[in-house]
Amino acid sequence: MARFERTVLIKIKDRDPLNVCATRLMSDSPIFYRLIYDLGLSEIEIEDFEPDIVILFLTLLDDKKLDQIEDSQFRELHKISAVFKVFWLVRDCRKWLRLKIKRLPLPPDYMMLLFLFEECIFIVEKWDVKRPMNLLLSKLVTLDNRDFILRYIVQLNGMKTIQLDYLLKLAGTDSTAIVDIMNKDLENRESLTENLRYLLKNINLRHIGMRLPKKPKYRQLFEKIANLPKKEKSTDCDSALIPLL
Repeated sequence: MARFERTVLIKIKDRDPLNVCATRLMSDSPIFYRLIYDLGLSEIEIEDFEPDIVILFLTLLDDKKLDQIEDSQFRELHKISAVFKVFWLVRDCRKWLRLKIKRLPLPPDYMMLLFLFEECIFIVEKWDVKRPMNLLLSKLVTLDNRDFILRYIVQLNGMKTIQLDYLLKLAGTDSTAIVDIMNKDLENRESLTENLRYLLKNINLRHIGMRLPKKPKYRQLFEKIANLPKKEKSTDCDSALIPLL
């Protein structure tokens, strides 16, 4: 092992390269181990991440502990830890996020909730890890989340399915915010977009029952759908109306 008591040149974006102890890099990362030990590289480029994140990452490899980081550092630090398979740091990043969720004051500040919601969605989408999102939803389940949903969906067409899924979960049985968004999106339209179809298929309308006359927003939505050209309607529309029959 004596020959590995040397430094490896880490090239980072827009900064001078860093000389880093090879042993430090290899001790927690099978990726670094392969690059340095198996392939014998003495220079490694890490230019897909911002320099400050790379420096923080390399520092943490030495400290062996994640304490406090800035919210803005979380996603990229988590990503670089996953890329290089530093599993203890991946776990610590996710633990940091869960603690942030547990300490979230209620009712939550919009910007803080936006940060947590986006990071939880990213983790589900990227790694299929749902624990942070489930924790966040359990924290918010008893709250009125209408304001957050309305502010979050600026352009329905720009939403991903995974975002819509969790917004529907966040809305729960109070789907009025979702209905408002759908009504707005249907203005001046002669067809249903994919996201409108998706919401129609998945929105929770069972709580309405026979109260449709007292729910003008819902009545307005169904009237708009009924007035669409026949070819633009689908079984999604019919399935949305089933709870009201």
